Amino acid sequence: DAANPVESAEGVVEGESLAGLVWLLVALIALVVLTPATTRWIKRVHRLRGVSAQMAWAEFEDTAIDLGLMGALRAQTTDALVEDLGERGILSAGSAQYLADAANAERYGTPASPIPSSALQSALDACVAELRAHASRSQRFLAVVWPRSLWDRPTPTRRS
Repeated sequence: DAANPVESAEGVVEGESLAGLVWLLVALIALVVLTPATTRWIKRVHRLRGVSAQMAWAEFEDTAIDLGLMGALRAQTTDALVEDLGERGILSAGSAQYLADAANAERYGTPASPIPSSALQSALDACVAELRAHASRSQRFLAVVWPRSLWDRPTPTRRS
C-alpha cells in the first residue's frame, strides 16, 4: 500500500504537467490570435494622439480596409477613395471630403489656416461611424480580430 500513494502522487504531478501544457498552448494560441488586433489597436492609438490630417486620413483608410469596404480604385488618391465610397452609397461626401482635403493640403502645401485637431477628430469619428454602419456584424468582428490593413493594401485598377 505504500506504493499506491507514490503512484498517486506521480499521477497528480503528470496531470498537473499536462494541464500546464494545455494552458500554455491556449495562451500561445490566444497570443497569436490577438497579436494582429493588438498591433492595429496600438497603431490607432498612436495616430489619434496628435491628430494630423495625414494621420486622420491613414486611420480612415485603414478602417475602410479592415471592414472590407475598399473597392477597386481607379487611383490611390484621397479623392478617388471618397468618390468610390460615395458612388457605392457607403458614405456621404461631407466628412470624408473634409478629411481628404485636409490631408491633401497637409501633404502638398500649407493649409490657409491651421486645421484644428478637434475638427479632424470629429470628421474622422463621423466617417468611421458611417463605414461601420455599412459593414456587417461579421465584417466589424473581423476588422477588430484580424485587421486586413496590416497586410492588405489596395492597388489601383483600370475601370472601363
